[in-house]
Order: sequence, then structure tokens, then C-alpha cells
Amino acid sequence: MKFGSEFEAINFEMDGAVAVITLNRPDNANSLNAQMSEELLKAATHCDSDPSIRAVVFTGAGKDVFCGRRFACISC
Repeated sequence: MKFGSEFEAINFEMDGAVAVITLNRPDNANSLNAQMSEELLKAATHCDSDPSIRAVVFTGAGKDVFCGRRFACISC
């Protein structure tokens, strides 16, 4: 199984030695929730432990890159 294929709140792709992490909650302005936090931590840990990854690029799906925490979903 390819790393990151189980993620839902983010997309993880490699472009050569560059990891591209896309926040993937465009319907919620890519706001942070518990699932995204967990997936970002897994992706960051993977990037840190893989010496072939030389850079990490963050981007967002849709028109918003990142608009903070979704407070309506404080327990999710």
C-alpha cells in the first residue's frame, strides 16, 4: 500500500524528492479538525524519517489554503 493512500483529510504525493501535502477539506475552507491533525502528524513523521524527502510543500484543495480550526467541530 502506498503511503498516504488511507488519508481522507489530506492528500500526500511525492514529486521527486518533494513531498506535496494538500489539505483536502475544501467544503470547510480546509479548516483543521482532529482527523486532519492526526493525518498531518503521520505525514510529518513520515517526511522526517524518510531521508529521500528533501522538501515539503503545503497547499490546499479549492480556493482556500487554510482557514484555521473549525470550532463547530471542536470534538471531532
